Amino acid sequence: MTGNARFNGLDWLRGVAAIAVMIFHYQIADSSHWAPRGYLAVDFFFALSGMVMGAAYEKRLSAGLRLPDFMLKVRLPRLYPLLLLSTCAGCAAAYLAHQLPASPDLSFLSQILLIPAVSGGRTLYPYDIATWSILFELFANACHVLFLRRMGTAGLTGVMAASAVMLVLCGHHFGTLDLGARTTTAVGAVARVGYSYTAGVLIWRFHKEHRLPRIPGGLAIATAGLIACLTCPLTHRSAIDLAMDMGAVIFGFPALIIAGLKSVDSLRANSIFSWMGEISYPLYLLHDPVHVWLSKQLGATPSAQIALASAITAICLSWVSLVFYDIPIRTALQASIRRRQNLHREKPSPSTIKL
Repeated sequence: MTGNARFNGLDWLRGVAAIAVMIFHYQIADSSHWAPRGYLAVDFFFALSGMVMGAAYEKRLSAGLRLPDFMLKVRLPRLYPLLLLSTCAGCAAAYLAHQLPASPDLSFLSQILLIPAVSGGRTLYPYDIATWSILFELFANACHVLFLRRMGTAGLTGVMAASAVMLVLCGHHFGTLDLGARTTTAVGAVARVGYSYTAGVLIWRFHKEHRLPRIPGGLAIATAGLIACLTCPLTHRSAIDLAMDMGAVIFGFPALIIAGLKSVDSLRANSIFSWMGEISYPLYLLHDPVHVWLSKQLGATPSAQIALASAITAICLSWVSLVFYDIPIRTALQASIRRRQNLHREKPSPSTIKL
């Protein structure tokens, strides 16, 4: 968003990408393979985040918004409440499914503090695998405050180029771009977020300076392109699959964001798209704990039916958690921050106190 305006088309695309991630994770135990490249949705999220953060905060960052204030007053109130909820849900689901890690208490404490596992080839966050991308999202946000906001087009392009080279090298080494969730592939997450987040920032800068013209049917094109990128079947030839993934990340997703950048005109469509954007984050974090729990409860049920039940439950639970948990907590936190800021402004400095 920028000011009070929302990028409604991008809200819609964010929701589509979140559903693709859910399908990708649910199909691992199934043979349907409806979204075999769903892991690439994370790269799309990173690019969207770079663009939206540039639109919403670069002016404030240039005016002197400091890193601690940005992280503690802007990003953590937005990201942490649902992250805490998903960690608790993941811990409960793992307990009920008898899938607790070796040191459950330590793992739980580490995850709620966003401390990743650092050895053993394990997932960085055992109670909710999706949390790894939030860690690298915050890393990118910190880099934005410290470095990216000061860089011009040449500097940002240089970061993108270096990240692209690193991405190619990591992809070649691991044979895939599905990187970052485990300790052994965490280095790949740096390349993924480095390229896509910076690309998003550049897209915003270019749009701000040149006001990209509206593309007729741009949102439909972007939706079809995103679905095609995430559902394209794997060839099981590592070189070909990797080349297709690289093409989607380096060229495809930035182009799709540009195509879907302008808001749509229909009021009804705007409300639907806004809802898709709002539901995307809770759905992204909560779908895995839901599936772990239902898989245990419906163990003898065919995996496709478990996946369908999990998807319906995850969407409903995401909406409930958004309306009755996330929005009230965010509203309260933002009100508390504003009160503290107002008190700080109204407090007289020592030089103005008369003795």
